[in-house]
Amino acid sequence: MPGLTVDIHNAHFSRQQNSVFIDSLSVEHIKQNSAHESPAFVSPLDLNQWQLPANLPRLQIDNVTFKSELINHPINFSLAQPTAHSLTLTGDVQATLVLNKKNDTTHDKTVIEGDINWRLSEVVDVIPLDAQTLVSLEPVLNQQTFMNAPISSHILFDGSVITSKHQLASHFDYTFEPCSIRARINGQLGIDASLISQSIGLDLTKLRIHSKLNNECVTVSPQIPFDLPNEFTVELSEPIRVNQQTVIVPSVLITSDALTLTFAESRIVLANAQEPIQISSQVNLEGSVHIKTNEINGKAKETAFNTLELTSHSALNLIGQAWALENINIALKAPRISQYNLSAQALSANIQGAISLSDGVALTLNVQAKNAAYRPAPTSSDIEPVPITVKAVDADIILQGQHKQNLTASLNTHLTQVKRDTLLVNKLNNQLSGKISQLRKIDLTGSTRINGIALNLDEDQYLTFASLFATHAIAGDLQDKSLVSEHDLIVDEAIHMNIHQQQQTLTVSSEQQAISNFQSVVNRFMPELTLQEGMLNLNGLFELQGSTFDGKFALANGALKYNEYTAKGAVTTGHIQFNSAGLQLDKSTLHIESVNAGVPIENIEIEYVLHNSKANINHARGDILGGTFNVSELWLDKRNQHTQVTVNDISLAKVVALQQQSGINVTGSVSGILPMSVNNNEVHIDDGLLKSEGPGTLKIDGNPAFDSIAEQQSELNYLRDLQFEQLSSNVTLNSDGLLLLDFAILGKNPNQQQAVNFNYHHEENVLTLLRSLRLTDSVQNQIEHKIKQGGVQ
Repeated sequence: MPGLTVDIHNAHFSRQQNSVFIDSLSVEHIKQNSAHESPAFVSPLDLNQWQLPANLPRLQIDNVTFKSELINHPINFSLAQPTAHSLTLTGDVQATLVLNKKNDTTHDKTVIEGDINWRLSEVVDVIPLDAQTLVSLEPVLNQQTFMNAPISSHILFDGSVITSKHQLASHFDYTFEPCSIRARINGQLGIDASLISQSIGLDLTKLRIHSKLNNECVTVSPQIPFDLPNEFTVELSEPIRVNQQTVIVPSVLITSDALTLTFAESRIVLANAQEPIQISSQVNLEGSVHIKTNEINGKAKETAFNTLELTSHSALNLIGQAWALENINIALKAPRISQYNLSAQALSANIQGAISLSDGVALTLNVQAKNAAYRPAPTSSDIEPVPITVKAVDADIILQGQHKQNLTASLNTHLTQVKRDTLLVNKLNNQLSGKISQLRKIDLTGSTRINGIALNLDEDQYLTFASLFATHAIAGDLQDKSLVSEHDLIVDEAIHMNIHQQQQTLTVSSEQQAISNFQSVVNRFMPELTLQEGMLNLNGLFELQGSTFDGKFALANGALKYNEYTAKGAVTTGHIQFNSAGLQLDKSTLHIESVNAGVPIENIEIEYVLHNSKANINHARGDILGGTFNVSELWLDKRNQHTQVTVNDISLAKVVALQQQSGINVTGSVSGILPMSVNNNEVHIDDGLLKSEGPGTLKIDGNPAFDSIAEQQSELNYLRDLQFEQLSSNVTLNSDGLLLLDFAILGKNPNQQQAVNFNYHHEENVLTLLRSLRLTDSVQNQIEHKIKQGGVQ
């Protein structure tokens, strides 16, 4: 044969044993350079014609040496022929070859069977490898246990198909810092090689591969929030088919205690001169995922609360360096979960879309949860972090982009019953869209609509709003944990506000707001109050970490109406704060130009404060009935309390004018102290006393009511012209508005030179009187208004 040199030494035939004995046989192969290509088609062998005569001499060779340029060193073995149809090889090659008859479905077939015991190290020792190949195989070649593990192979050749079964049991350790993996391989590997179709079948269904990773390997990426499995097995349920162009892998199953990863219907088109390698596969992942345990406010959460049920389906396609993961459908469910200061119940998430090297990302994420909560991590301060709770969450997120460095994002969120400390939001709908750069920088814009807002100011005091609409501009860096945003708000479709946020600080600004815009707010807890005119400014800082606010406000030209009472020209400024104890306001002064309560009150100044959301009047003063009044400290809550009203220089003429009685003229003024008490929200004045500031006069002429009484009591005529030296009255005011006056008048009638000592008891409901006076003014104002418009109708 070309390229082969055979040398036989000391061969002889034994007739008695019917055997040929050869001391040594040397075969040397020299590589031939042939211009002819190997045939593309290999003809099968008809082994049925290989039946040897039964009396053919047996062959025994003590030493066979095979040399070739294709192997590193000669192979030495001895050859014996135990039967007419079998050969046994011992030495560097341990094998038995038998020519047998096998029963086929139609006829008997002649096959060659062999059993070989070998090791991978022996094969590598014989085959020459270049330096590059040696370097690439070094991790495997260094596995001494694996390379020296004995392999028992059974080979069968029927003339067209070589079938082999290889039994092995071994393990190998592989390290790639900081990871190491130990794999155990046990079972049988089957190989079918067809000479006709030039295809190979690899049967790994009876081979078990068990692998274990070290702890450093599963924690190599701490940013991954899942506890990765460190033990898994690899199984194939069907044989792999290989031909010159393609590799078909029906199913590969990778399982751990909680997860099963399946590569199904995998197809590999091998690379050629014109096309790169192509791979396609259906990738399925099912099971449970344990989220890494972390601590929230110093308390570790139970692992049972951090288990996600996972179902994932996708299609993997690879062409050369280009890859794509298409038809992604991932479902996650968890009855309870706690992670990264977040917790939720009945969590479900679904991810759909595709990711590819050429087309980028196109993913849609839907998340739903119940009873969600965010608990900020505690800071070095003594302030306890305030959690945010949400009864229901429904969010849709869309990510798109041709490169992960520049993605577009769209977020639609629906939240129900959001609560933070004393703030409650009934429904929140948010839409955001924008860019995500380098998977860390966000630049988003959008809007939020909130329906139903309540702020608990005290045990039974609530500040409520019907709606809020806001537009947003948000910029942040996830790596630097920085966040800056701008928000324009419209509350109850009337109140405008701007909020600038930087980290944990909100700068709040509401400029030139008409106080009438706050009418809907006022109506919820004081419907009798009407805000008519005036402008309000509010500026301040709100700290999210401690839920505190510090700011200033200013009211100019305020006008309002409470029932029939009206006030105008209200001006005030103040420094206001909000903390865990409630609203706080430093001492401020409210100036009111005038109040019409039936009795004109002017030039009012009220010093007031807020302490823990409770309003207190330190002092109030104003002008009334030609004189002045002063009120000492008064709390505007429901507490029982006592205070004192002091009046000075009250004009008696203006007091009498309130009665709207003709023919009565009086001069002089009175001053006094009116002790006032508030019990169960009812106002009383007891033991009040008014005294004249000096002499005065009383003249009665042409008053029908007095004239009628004077006819029956003639001594009353002394009052028709009276010069009094002293006028005083005890004052009592009941909670129903009944005013009781006990007058004592000392003086004389100059015409009759008669001294007068007159005592008089008077009762009148001042609430009815004032209401009557306000009604009179209201009618008069309406008449004057009609006249200005063109006459009385």
